[in-house]
Amino acid sequence: MGGDKAMRQLAGYPLISHVIDRIEPQLSPGRLFLNADHPLAGIELNLVADTLSGRPGPLAGLLAAMLAGQDGGWVLSVPTDTPFLPRDLVSRLRHGLFNTGASIALAASANGLCQVCGLWPVHLTDDLARFLASGQNKVLTWASRQTICQIEFPPEQIGRHRADPFFNVNTPEDLAEAERMLSDT
Repeated sequence: MGGDKAMRQLAGYPLISHVIDRIEPQLSPGRLFLNADHPLAGIELNLVADTLSGRPGPLAGLLAAMLAGQDGGWVLSVPTDTPFLPRDLVSRLRHGLFNTGASIALAASANGLCQVCGLWPVHLTDDLARFLASGQNKVLTWASRQTICQIEFPPEQIGRHRADPFFNVNTPEDLAEAERMLSDT
């Protein structure tokens, strides 16, 4: 989409603001971080930069979050282009972990697995670092080495529409669709 996708406007606010509005109330104060290499104008979040060069993908961001979150037991990851995230994402992922004994909880919807929406234990930090150092960077390749529980989420009510809670804004057409859903209330 060109430029910084997280800052593209949706209903008068940057995409990332919609994500923050949905996720921040689910976390303890001060526990929401942004994985980025530079601050985003008007976004007041602590930055956690990738520790690996070469932009090796979402797992590098997860590793940075895990390194920053060593004082907690888990880190949550969500992409900055998913404006309709469930307002109970954290509680349902935690519930799934504790009920199944899995190591990782990943979110899913009728459209499939959202492999970057998950709850990850920080005790796997060293394992993830070794995996990335080996030259691999596929989320599911690494995650499948652990025990995973997949938590299904129903569509979110957005105005008069039922939307996939993990709807990604990847194209101008996706942005227009999200705009239509939000303006059609």
